[in-house]
Amino acid sequence: MMVQLISGEYSLEGRTYCSFGLKCGNIRFEDISTDRSAVENLVCLCNRFEVSSEHLADLIDDFLAAPDDVQFTRQALPCAQLFLNFAASPV
Repeated sequence: MMVQLISGEYSLEGRTYCSFGLKCGNIRFEDISTDRSAVENLVCLCNRFEVSSEHLADLIDDFLAAPDDVQFTRQALPCAQLFLNFAASPV
């Protein structure tokens, strides 16, 4: 099943902002990040490595825990090993 980018408007302390998330079938993870590019790259990685929906919550946790200086790119992802190791591990 394909992972897709989603977006929405959210409110925090009286301020409205646009944030991005992902969905896979009926599973939705909203308001992950305001950085569209980073979430798009996460979606691409999930689809490229055919990550199962059971692993999405843990992958998002890893994504959110990554240091701010880590750049998520499609070609070179310094922390991609976190995702690849987790995605390859047996359930």
